[in-house]
Amino acid sequence: MRFTASAFLGLAVLLGGGGAWGQDQSPTQMTPEEKEAWDYFYLEEVLQRSCDDPTLRSAIALPQPKLTLETSAEGTTQVKAHVGVEVQKQLVFDLVVTSPISSSGETTLADLNGLSTGSTAKLGFSWFHVPLDSTYYKDALEKAATTANSGPNAADKKWRIEDYNKPIISRPSAVAMFGQDKYNDVVDSLQNHMNATVWVSNLDVNAEQKEFQVGNSQPGRAKESHTDFHLTASQGAYLKGRFYASLNYSRGTEFKPTQTGGPPKSQTMETLEFEIRRLFGSFGGGAHLTRDLQANITTVEIPFYFLSKMGSSDMELNGGVAVRWQSDTKKFSIIAFIGPALSKVLRMPGASTKKN
Repeated sequence: MRFTASAFLGLAVLLGGGGAWGQDQSPTQMTPEEKEAWDYFYLEEVLQRSCDDPTLRSAIALPQPKLTLETSAEGTTQVKAHVGVEVQKQLVFDLVVTSPISSSGETTLADLNGLSTGSTAKLGFSWFHVPLDSTYYKDALEKAATTANSGPNAADKKWRIEDYNKPIISRPSAVAMFGQDKYNDVVDSLQNHMNATVWVSNLDVNAEQKEFQVGNSQPGRAKESHTDFHLTASQGAYLKGRFYASLNYSRGTEFKPTQTGGPPKSQTMETLEFEIRRLFGSFGGGAHLTRDLQANITTVEIPFYFLSKMGSSDMELNGGVAVRWQSDTKKFSIIAFIGPALSKVLRMPGASTKKN
């Protein structure tokens, strides 16, 4: 009896130790480099892709560089330039500069003196509250890794997820790395299993350079330049990794011309905005509902857009139209926009985990 009990005890210890060893050496257990790469994949290809905004109106800061030409039915045309940078998987800073195109077809975003007349600038900051160390997030990554490694050609795979940690100029795009079908499967897996709400806190500083003509007589009227400033605080959320929604509050000062032709007067500007957006593959749509709390005017804008060659090359094309309605005029207007974007996301040097 003693021998039998000891034998069973020894077998249990052996099996338990073997099980623990097998768990430690499990193919699904990720190295630090693999975990780092999957973190970036989730942030860039699931979250940031799902809230991509080619209109460049969103309060959220995104790293993807863009250049957009926007024209309205009223005949106004402007150029928007956007650059951004991603730091340590949670922080993003960006800058958007917008400038009208003159009658001669030229535009100047800024000069040595600052913003050119009619130009606006937005300096944005966003903090992505991604639970990188949570159990359910790690489980979602393991399921995505299983999806990536499955299929008839899994044994012959030539990609390595660690390649996503390479410098921006040398790493492949996610679509090129996985292939379009596998890429879609991996993104779907992450959206299905990582369905918790991910919060995003945003803060924007906005400035607009204006020029006013002062004086009652038409010939030789003097000109004055003034700059509008306002601050936007925003709380956004990714819902099930598919929708992005946020509530934005802006407050600042803006200059308005006077009816008497005198110097422009500054007044308080205050708006409350709700935005929502979703990307369906390479096609996207959303809505902006804005309330001017000082003038009591409501504006509704609904954009529809596409992303051509999404992530499969170094360059992709953004384009679409937006329908806008204002409560004071009761009229609709159409805005069309198109422009190139870099499919790769820029990161600060040294943002990736260093290999030991």
